[in-house]
Amino acid sequence: YHTVEETYEQAARLAEDYPDLVEWVDVGDSWEKTNDSTKGYDIFVLKLTQSNIQPTDGENKPKLFLSCAIHAREYTTAEFCLRFGMHLLDGYVSGNDADSTWILDHHEVHLMLITNPDGRKKAEEGTFWRKNTNNKNGCS
Repeated sequence: YHTVEETYEQAARLAEDYPDLVEWVDVGDSWEKTNDSTKGYDIFVLKLTQSNIQPTDGENKPKLFLSCAIHAREYTTAEFCLRFGMHLLDGYVSGNDADSTWILDHHEVHLMLITNPDGRKKAEEGTFWRKNTNNKNGCS
């Protein structure tokens, strides 16, 4: 499975490669970063939609939001979300997947690939870790 950094790099690359379809949006800071700006991570959402197509009724596009890798050792959920996004993009760009085209033309898909990057990084280091890295008040 990809590390936190590798996952973030791949997502950022998708935004560079498909600027009309992908945004890599900083939505906040991890627990460690909120306590020390030199530590921790930014938390990002991979936003997928065809930005050149807007609803004709003046409303916003419906949104699907997936929050992945909530627990530190949930390696598969981050990978699933990243690959789901890549599948939608591949189907759209190739023109071979009407479902992917319909989804991205008429919806926004928001993928928070790693909801708990601090805990995930601790688990990647080999620690049998499940939660975030807040060790105050017995929460760890």
